[in-house]
Amino acid sequence: MENRGTKIVTAIALVVAIIGLGIGFAAFSSTLTISSSATVTPSASTFKVVFSTSSTSESGNATIAGVKSLSTDANFTASSASLTNTTISGISVNFTEPGQNVKYSFYAHNAGEYIAYLNTVVFAQAAPSCEATTPGGATAGLVSAMCEGITYSIKIGNLDAMTETDNDVDGHSIAKDSGELIEVVVSYGDNAARADGPVTVTLGSITLHYDSLDN
Repeated sequence: MENRGTKIVTAIALVVAIIGLGIGFAAFSSTLTISSSATVTPSASTFKVVFSTSSTSESGNATIAGVKSLSTDANFTASSASLTNTTISGISVNFTEPGQNVKYSFYAHNAGEYIAYLNTVVFAQAAPSCEATTPGGATAGLVSAMCEGITYSIKIGNLDAMTETDNDVDGHSIAKDSGELIEVVVSYGDNAARADGPVTVTLGSITLHYDSLDN
């Protein structure tokens, strides 16, 4: 009888031990959970796209001269434009004859650690502004008519030239340590109206917005 009782006690002890181990394991396994999150925020040193005079390096803020057309009368003047970060500004051209045009060529260079996606191209002005180069020179009405024949556009890499005020761009990027050619062209149309004196055409700035994510 005592032997049987001992066996029962032993069996109960084993059951309790097994249940205890199960509870202990369940308690241990329930706390064996690793929850983690990480946020990577690009900074000025890790995400950086700038306009540059070089396709292979960052030249920093700079000025760039416009190249006048060689196929038509080039007897006019064009100011140097300013490249600051990803904005070109200060374009001013003194056209004298229809058919003249000027092109500013430079690069967008990715100096950061991420792929840079071009998301938006913004023209500060919807159209160029025109005025007589010499006060009291060209007649205002003729200047206005001439200005309607002035166009400007920006071509970025292999994208089509853009002329709209705001342009959303999808799927266009620059790999890190790479650059792509950008061209801004200002044209005085072949069949545009003529003014009776020199006219200065001024453009607002054009800004390219890059991000580490595509639109």
